[in-house]
Amino acid sequence: MADQEYDYVIVGAGSAGCVLADRLSADGSATVLVLEAGDHDRRLWINMPIGYGKTFYDERVNWKFSALPEPELKGRRIYFPRGRVVGGSSSINAMVYCRGLPGDFDDWARMGNRGWSWADVLPVYERFERRVDADGVAAAGGPLFVSDVRKQLHPIERHFFQAAEQAGLPFTEDFNGPHPEGVGRYRINTRRGMRWSGADAFLRPALQRGRVQLQTAAMVESWCSKAAGRSACRTGAKACRWARARAAPWCCAPARSRARSCCSSRAWGRRNCCNAMACRCCWRRNRWAPTCRTTWR
Repeated sequence: MADQEYDYVIVGAGSAGCVLADRLSADGSATVLVLEAGDHDRRLWINMPIGYGKTFYDERVNWKFSALPEPELKGRRIYFPRGRVVGGSSSINAMVYCRGLPGDFDDWARMGNRGWSWADVLPVYERFERRVDADGVAAAGGPLFVSDVRKQLHPIERHFFQAAEQAGLPFTEDFNGPHPEGVGRYRINTRRGMRWSGADAFLRPALQRGRVQLQTAAMVESWCSKAAGRSACRTGAKACRWARARAAPWCCAPARSRARSCCSSRAWGRRNCCNAMACRCCWRRNRWAPTCRTTWR
């Protein structure tokens, strides 16, 4: 089968993959293929905010990672739910939206990471956020809705805040404001009462441009460098489709899945596989077992 050629191939339609698909296709000139191991996200328990209690253990949309037994915890395995669906973990999480502490970004910049100071990243946040106030009125802004739901919270919250004050903890009006440390009310990613995931905010607008193709249930088997032929890639399936990235590939899969797909290729060794720029990937229709579990450390 001939290679399917695109300017960019993105592996993983999670939060990062959705943003990349949007940015890479923004000018309307580039073609983008997005490969997602999971299925579509048009499910009741994904769209309904309270549904995250259902998707937390739903293996149809969740990788259900778990760590190896921890000796310090008497052999306990820590559970790590990660989204295996369009939108990734933004489709199954509790929708809490927090930018992070400004001091952490400044620390990263001081360590030599140029462009990561709070002054650098704040305009980026403000560009893609769209704030919704407690009355449901959305301000002008970007595609990611960030809603203030204080009027929907239980009145018992006042007792919690009183207890925090007695314990000497500060109150913050907005965890994403200038003084985020303390106790307060989270903003969440919802729009008109429904979940607003990375797929809703970034991927669907990109698909509407006609230059982005989304392939679900696509498990990437391996990557090949420019110099390597197809025979250099080891695959576990006879029926394997090929996609070529003319400009660059982008791997946005979970860390465990990324290492698996890179290191299953014979085009490069394990030492440098994650740093290599590949131009061809092999993927197959994903037919995982319903009881699939992954163990990692």
